[in-house]
Amino acid sequence: MQTAAVYTLSPPGIELSNVEVKLSGQISFSQARSKTPLPALVEACNNPDHSEICVSAVVFIDAAQPAPSISVNQLYVISSVGTPQLQFFISYDLPETEASNFQAYEVNFEASTEGLPVGVSIDMIHTIETFLWDTDPVASRGTVANVNQP
Repeated sequence: MQTAAVYTLSPPGIELSNVEVKLSGQISFSQARSKTPLPALVEACNNPDHSEICVSAVVFIDAAQPAPSISVNQLYVISSVGTPQLQFFISYDLPETEASNFQAYEVNFEASTEGLPVGVSIDMIHTIETFLWDTDPVASRGTVANVNQP
């Protein structure tokens, strides 16, 4: 007996409420890209007292599509080298298309302490991994970024 594949339509983790999205330009390729989302460009830094991680990501979405509603989910994980890590899933819901022109969106947010296990604090997080997630579900490969210290 064969079972049907189960797809997760919502990204894992908790949805962040402090997300700011703004237009940030365009990028074009000479050939159309596949339907797989482009990986995000990501920068992360601790604030001076190490109580927050501020993340700025640039995501690229087919410029022919309407402006998407973008949300961010955060998940605490242990990295492949055994250290505390946060994963962020920048999600939207648009049809997958092959495209050569992409609209850039700057997505800014702060990591939440919600969902961190007892004994783990924000200042213990030194890397984050960010995915662009289309809710049907297609995801980019993860982008790992170091958390810059002030």
